[in-house]
Amino acid sequence: MKSELDCFLKLSFRSWRSAVPAVRSAISTCLLLFAASAIGQVANRDYYHLGANADDGQALRNVEQYHLGPGAERMNTRNYAGAYEDFVFILQYFPNHPKVLALMSDLCDLKWKDPRCEVDEWFARGVQRNPGAAPTYIVLGLHQQRLNRLPEAVESYKKAISLNPESGNAHYNLGLAYFAQKKYDLATREAQLSKQLGIELPGLHDMLARAGQWKPVDPEELKQDLQRKPAPTSEVKTN
Repeated sequence: MKSELDCFLKLSFRSWRSAVPAVRSAISTCLLLFAASAIGQVANRDYYHLGANADDGQALRNVEQYHLGPGAERMNTRNYAGAYEDFVFILQYFPNHPKVLALMSDLCDLKWKDPRCEVDEWFARGVQRNPGAAPTYIVLGLHQQRLNRLPEAVESYKKAISLNPESGNAHYNLGLAYFAQKKYDLATREAQLSKQLGIELPGLHDMLARAGQWKPVDPEELKQDLQRKPAPTSEVKTN
């Protein structure tokens, strides 16, 4: 705690006029460090078990109100450093917040090429906080897939399905990953499984049809697939 306080105090006495942008950025960084230390026992909450502490719900509302919308707006206006700070603040409270993990992936994978913008570390924390939360693995798979880490993405989606076999999103995105790997039969099956689960997106079907790879599967066979217990998955990699 002393180092964070020292950092803030030193910067507070610098000349604001002499280097306004640099000082603002540095003070903001120090405040993040100070806040992270001050959070202490109330940080590292589980987004999927908000009732664990009496004030979890209020904490979630607070961090979303002051950092989720503003962070997304900063990213849209290319204030990437500001967006990063907002997303970090939320993930320090709720490491497995799915929307913020997705936004952090959008920011660091697609928009802001900065050494600080490291996504895998945040996904590792999110998985560690609740290894049984299927949505975390879906967002992780999307992150891995956009970086063309297809085998890792497949394992992430399969892990999500093992935790929640009725996740149409997991089946659909697994189908997209299989299509990218040119595993068309598997992609076709996952597309139809996802439709059975209520996902009506036409994209994967159209991609397979254009490639001449669409093969309808017997609906009864799909039902049996959904009723069958998923096979154990290998360990999911987050980096």
